[in-house]
Amino acid sequence: MPSFLISANIFVCERLLQEGDGVTTAIRLVDVFYIGSERPLGVPPEALPLIQGWGFAILKFVPSHNQEHVFEMKLINTIGELSNLAEPMKQLVEPTPGLENLPTGATLNIQLNVAVKRIGTCYLCVWIDGEEVARTPFSVVPKSGVQVPFVVPPQKE
Repeated sequence: MPSFLISANIFVCERLLQEGDGVTTAIRLVDVFYIGSERPLGVPPEALPLIQGWGFAILKFVPSHNQEHVFEMKLINTIGELSNLAEPMKQLVEPTPGLENLPTGATLNIQLNVAVKRIGTCYLCVWIDGEEVARTPFSVVPKSGVQVPFVVPPQKE
């Protein structure tokens, strides 16, 4: 872990609520997503089950840290493919005026819409300046009677 980073925590939840005072509330932490064990009638064979949630990361930096960083959230899916979930974000991390002796922090969040190619475990990862600093697993498990949306992936050219 980079020397300027005290901690990096990441988790997956069902929803995020942005409070009026700027504080984020995570609702229903999730580590297992269930999808139906049978394909519903009328769903095209190329369609994939879609799981949805939110990724949320809390990063803490050493006191008085004042530097620009590139933040990324990536996904390793159930077949091992690594993908960027959004464009890299460049952001200045700086102390809050009057609180320079306290650790500085940053939060990242991203909506997850994961087309399930295979049952198994995915990993949500946070990267800072090209280095992975945190990851958390979440698994996809079949369960009878569960209904999820399906999505047809774009055709590769």
